[in-house]
Amino acid sequence: RQLRVITEQEPTFYPGWSVLSAQLQGQGRYEEAAETAQTAMRIMPGDPRPARLAVDALLLVNEPRRALAAADEWSRRSRPDSYQADTTMAALHIRLGSPTNASQVLKPWVERISGDPEAAPILVRLLAAVDILRGNEEEAWALVKPRVDRDPQWLAHAIEISRDLIQIKAPINASVSWLDRVTNQWRPGTEDTLRIAQARMDIATTTGSESDVLLAIQTLDRLRSMPDQSEWHERGGMLLRIAAERMLGRSSDAAQHARQLVAARPDDIIALSMLALTTVESGGDAQQALTSATRAVQMAEQNTRDRSELTTALDALGQAQLAAGKLSDAESSFRRLLGLQSDSAMARLGLAEVFMAQDLPDEARRMVQSSGVEEAQKRSPWIQTRIDRITQRLP
Repeated sequence: RQLRVITEQEPTFYPGWSVLSAQLQGQGRYEEAAETAQTAMRIMPGDPRPARLAVDALLLVNEPRRALAAADEWSRRSRPDSYQADTTMAALHIRLGSPTNASQVLKPWVERISGDPEAAPILVRLLAAVDILRGNEEEAWALVKPRVDRDPQWLAHAIEISRDLIQIKAPINASVSWLDRVTNQWRPGTEDTLRIAQARMDIATTTGSESDVLLAIQTLDRLRSMPDQSEWHERGGMLLRIAAERMLGRSSDAAQHARQLVAARPDDIIALSMLALTTVESGGDAQQALTSATRAVQMAEQNTRDRSELTTALDALGQAQLAAGKLSDAESSFRRLLGLQSDSAMARLGLAEVFMAQDLPDEARRMVQSSGVEEAQKRSPWIQTRIDRITQRLP
């Protein structure tokens, strides 16, 4: 309250706005913090600091487009020294799938980034990804290789470039070529082997190719044989293995590995969700799946910062409720998921299955043909199997 009085009495006193925004975030009131930062930006039109504050606050509430507008304002107010603002804008353009715009924003700073061996890794990755997208992989390699040779920790960033390329919707062959080149050049340790497996899974998710899934599993086999695995590495490797087995239709293997993971980590929300999903998919006990998913949702509801755990758990709960014949409950879970994640294809397909069970084929068809499902098909061909299972039952 005292801070609000200060900002009202001294509206151009930036530290008051900054501390107020941080205090609201500390209380979990992220929307209010974002509104506070934007108010400060409007009240102090020539000061770059509140614009930067607004960028950070808007990203915390997952508003990248509004954050981009604030970053543009931050850049305008910071000229001629707008390096930080411009590189933030470029990163947001990449996140929003606009690599051409990112390239334009970075253009004045290319020499500074390329010539600085201590340049922030995210900037080098941005520049490398844009180079590769424009067909200049050799320039990207010349930018990245000396950094990895000088500092082995940089290998993680070299691997992540392959995932960056998928994020910006570059041709998938560009991501595969880059990852192959990186893995052939350097020998990764445990952490980087897990990162390579994730990149292989990202590629497989995009291509829908069984051979790409098998490459991911091969990487996971190498990871499993490494003696210095931490508990976190084992968890990450097991979750990726479960995902790979589900892609290949090996539902019994996926369920077995999910049981092993929950036995080792009984309070792991994602593990519990995977156990519920794989139990349903392998034709196991629907009541046991329901118990696991219910517990996952209850635990996820306590975490107000990470909604991804709750959305995963809600999908698992809806599937378990559907398998147990609790159609009304399943519909409620899928609708709640859709409320949290408006573009969720899983929620729409879950609702379609509920509507089929309720003998509402027109409603089911509407869900299957919605734009959210179409977009998901483009990102991941693996979803087609579930779509086919529903559409084959439509009259």
